[in-house]
Amino acid sequence: MNSSFCYNVTIMFRFLVFLFTILFISSNTGAQESDDIALRVSERDGFVRIVFESQRDSQIARSKIFASHTLVKVDFPESFSLKEHSIPSSVSLSIKERSLYLRIKNLDKIKEFKLASPPRLVIDAFLKGYKPPEITVGKKSLRSIMLDAGHGGHDSGIRVRKHKESAITLSLTKSLASSIKSSFKKIYLTREDSNTMSLKERISVIQSSGPDIFLSFHLSNANYFALYTGIPFSEYSLNDRDYNTAFSLLKHKDKSKALARSMGTAFRSVFNTEILYREMPLPLLSYANAPSVLIELPGADFLAYDGKTLSMIANAVSVGLSNYGKR
Repeated sequence: MNSSFCYNVTIMFRFLVFLFTILFISSNTGAQESDDIALRVSERDGFVRIVFESQRDSQIARSKIFASHTLVKVDFPESFSLKEHSIPSSVSLSIKERSLYLRIKNLDKIKEFKLASPPRLVIDAFLKGYKPPEITVGKKSLRSIMLDAGHGGHDSGIRVRKHKESAITLSLTKSLASSIKSSFKKIYLTREDSNTMSLKERISVIQSSGPDIFLSFHLSNANYFALYTGIPFSEYSLNDRDYNTAFSLLKHKDKSKALARSMGTAFRSVFNTEILYREMPLPLLSYANAPSVLIELPGADFLAYDGKTLSMIANAVSVGLSNYGKR
């Protein structure tokens, strides 16, 4: 083997090493390129809303939130650069590596949820002494609400793997009752455990309680929210309307539709999914004698019904009620 050949091989080897080094550095630099995260902070009566928006799903999905005293810490999985809008004086901001720190004056507690399209992390920071506004429609205060958890007991409703419709609706109504307790003087639940409850028993409970709003929750196999408002059963004649309680829904028809629209707008904002509005002669809605909506949730194949998802649904319902009260 002559020296000229060995020299050429050495040169070629060094060139390949150099080329691979350049390619490695370039790819590593691209992988480490920081993500632009948009930050919006707004202060309302008694709470601060913080919204982080990214173009990367993983940046939001894998973020972790910690809160202690007046400090909220957000850890992001990837490096980022922050694009911030104006921040109220009650909030101060600092960044260290992949962590962002928000110091909020008079912080009491936080609620956080994550949204898609685009990926967003939303943190509601409630300040000490915060009281949700009382929900009113026009000049009338809505003092009471009834939440109906569909099915129960031996009637489990839809089953998908480990999920039962009766258990999901019960967990949701309890979570919702807790989140809106400051907005209503009285919150009724048609059932508070897994016992069986007949349609006749539910109607009796509704009529004896006389709520200002009635919401019934069910599950479907679809990938969208369906909101039902009632219409009278056709077998009753016009002459029966003043005497049959099933026709009490007629005087609440417009308000029920407005309530359904407020709910649908809130669900679409949180879950970015299709909303269907339907009218059907449903006994529960017919006998409620109040603005009433039956809410059919997406199936368990499309929503992971864990604690966070239930909290997001409850938050959307709460927003829907509040927006309905402002009409």
